[in-house]
Amino acid sequence: MTVLGLHRASRPSWRCEDCGKPWPCPERQAMLLDERPLDRMAALLFMAKLMYEAIEDFTQDGTGPVPDLYERFLGFLRPAEPDPAGGTESEGVADEGP
Repeated sequence: MTVLGLHRASRPSWRCEDCGKPWPCPERQAMLLDERPLDRMAALLFMAKLMYEAIEDFTQDGTGPVPDLYERFLGFLRPAEPDPAGGTESEGVADEGP
């Protein structure tokens, strides 16, 4: 994938400076995943801090309700769902059933 620009957030709107999409835009999400491929916890903490700052910006602006920022800032960092055909379980505790 070729990415032109850094796709930084413009505050207080939290839109991408390069493409104008809500930040983090898909391009920046891909860049963040490439920067921290093995350390999702560090990426989660970093993005949670930025989500908190975005909530502060949106609340101080007073232009309306705060958008749903959880999926936008943290949702893309979830591990990929396991392939049901592959027979592998996701990380965490497996459901043993009744």
